Amino acid sequence: MARWLVVLALLMLAGEARASGFWDSGVGLDLQCRSADEARRAACRGYIVAVADVFLGGDARVAGVRPCFRGGTSVPRLVETVAGYIERHPELRHFAAVIVVTMALEEAFPCR
Repeated sequence: MARWLVVLALLMLAGEARASGFWDSGVGLDLQCRSADEARRAACRGYIVAVADVFLGGDARVAGVRPCFRGGTSVPRLVETVAGYIERHPELRHFAAVIVVTMALEEAFPCR
């Protein structure tokens, strides 16, 4: 039940954020994460953590992809993982932000 609440919250955020353009793509997410404004960087962290939360303790997939977290993964590590992925794969920045985050997390935390 809690997982569905997170998914619902993400969908609501996506609808709200889509109006502002922040989370349309990896471009918007990257801009938020690199912003000089702490509130925007906090929103970036929150978005990444919310996407990661969807995969905890379940079998959720986004575009057929699923990261697997082992042990305690810190918020800074999640954010660094996504930021590094966007930097290494600028050709993927136009994908939906949720897809970019999921792909980055799956690369760093593959299921075995």
